[in-house]
Amino acid sequence: TAGINDPLTLLISTERRDSALALLRQFETGTVPPHVTNEELWSARRVREATTHPDTGEPIFPLFRFSAFVPANIAITAMLLSPRVIGSVPLTVGAHWINQTYNAAVNYANRNASNPVPISLLLQGYVGAVVTSVSIALVATYLTSRSGSTGSPVIRATLPFLAVALAGGANVALMRRSELTQGVEVFDHEGVSHGQSIRAGQMAIAQCAVARVLWNIPLMVIPSILMSRLS
Repeated sequence: TAGINDPLTLLISTERRDSALALLRQFETGTVPPHVTNEELWSARRVREATTHPDTGEPIFPLFRFSAFVPANIAITAMLLSPRVIGSVPLTVGAHWINQTYNAAVNYANRNASNPVPISLLLQGYVGAVVTSVSIALVATYLTSRSGSTGSPVIRATLPFLAVALAGGANVALMRRSELTQGVEVFDHEGVSHGQSIRAGQMAIAQCAVARVLWNIPLMVIPSILMSRLS
């Protein structure tokens, strides 16, 4: 929802979060003070959804919340699209390692805790994403060195984007592949569990992988084309 992705929720203090959680606990036990309005209850719910894990109820470190993802990726994207990074092997490796490490941290912080994934699978997903991203990015660096121009619109607009998008998809598929075989727990609108659904797990991973591709288009492709035109 908009509240989960709103960067302004990063400004929510620990005191406000704890107050919202306490109010919601009162609501669940039927002990809400009579002066509390519905708007205050909805506001408390938005605070909870934006700052805590939906399964565990534990606070999520601000940098790893969905609301921080876009602002953080603006900075990361600027680094990935820098001609200096694209033209250097060490900087390319370092930049894409930073990007995939951040993605892995966000994935873990917002993981489906109702279907625990072994640490070994998480590490495989992380390594697979890093290898995929760095490999494609190094192709861009090689082509850049061959062309002798770090401002090539084709290289700057496509290869870094492909590296990040494909690695993001690989990261999701590898880190959450148990959901493809075991499924995820499904609840109805009243919160009643109806068991595990493999179909729901497959749909969730597919939608997440597609989102990884789509949200990188405005962040990576469009700016790189504009930068190439202006240079």
